[in-house]
Amino acid sequence: MALPSSGPLSLTDIQTEFGGTNPIGINEYYAGGGLVPAGTTGTYGAVPSSGQISIQNFYGTQSIVYMNATGGTITTSGNRRIHTFTGSETFTVTNAGTGYANAGKVDYLIVAGGGGTNSGGGAKQENGGGGAGGMKTGTGVSVSATSYSVTVGGGGSSGTNTSGSGSSVLSVSTTGGGRGGRRRSAAAESGGSGGGGAAEGYAAGSGTGSEGNSGGSAASGGSFVTGGGGGGAGAAGTAGGSGNSGRTCPGGSGSSSSITGSSVTYAGGGSTGYGAVTGGSGGGGASSTTSNNAGSAGTANTGGGAGTCEGSGAAGGSGVVIISYQYQA
Repeated sequence: MALPSSGPLSLTDIQTEFGGTNPIGINEYYAGGGLVPAGTTGTYGAVPSSGQISIQNFYGTQSIVYMNATGGTITTSGNRRIHTFTGSETFTVTNAGTGYANAGKVDYLIVAGGGGTNSGGGAKQENGGGGAGGMKTGTGVSVSATSYSVTVGGGGSSGTNTSGSGSSVLSVSTTGGGRGGRRRSAAAESGGSGGGGAAEGYAAGSGTGSEGNSGGSAASGGSFVTGGGGGGAGAAGTAGGSGNSGRTCPGGSGSSSSITGSSVTYAGGGSTGYGAVTGGSGGGGASSTTSNNAGSAGTANTGGGAGTCEGSGAAGGSGVVIISYQYQA
């Protein structure tokens, strides 16, 4: 509880707020001296760290209590605590913190599940790659001491493929990645990022606002035609082609975040084609390295879209939710 901003104030009041032993001496309470954190400010500005100090310096000041919470897998980096959720559960703030600039403030990363790719029919390279799950980030979001539901979206299925599922927390949601188009039977679906279009004449899906990008369109005719790559958070999927020059169609690149303390790329689009095509950076599934092998699934907990190739399709990668906040000086 903060000390009053005016009226009576005693050394005993200061001791109650910041701690200390008897007999009480005002020189125990220099900022940065052990009892009063460096940078403590009140009604009359900063508490001095040396020199003249008086009771007046403590009007409106308070001791620092750092934020604490439970839920997910907890790690730390510097003065930040990080909660990583790979499945749906609860983020519970047990104490929102007081007395410092970032008290009650969190940053977040939310990534939805990636779209799947089709396994039906022949010439799977004519199918489109799966779109990445939608990705959103935020900083300085206010929270209070309560529980918040966390939803982590799953990746879309292979086979008669489906789109991914959305993720959400703190009243912010992202959209599952669009499924890749189905060869000669169905258009791709729109999503966080859209799925790649399918030959012949089946449209690519669109991205959703700032969450991602569109899938690449498929080739409309010719020999050795391919579908389009799935869209990623950082770029659209590559358009399909025909002939030797059009045999590989990478998914769109993902987008990076340093919320965990190091830069990690998420939400890459899935690739398609005849040969070895690396998936979009950020967990996008690759096409196969060998004729008639399956495409690769999107990487789990990145929201990567699935790859597809001559053999069969694959599933999209599941999403992830990450929350961080300051927990120490």
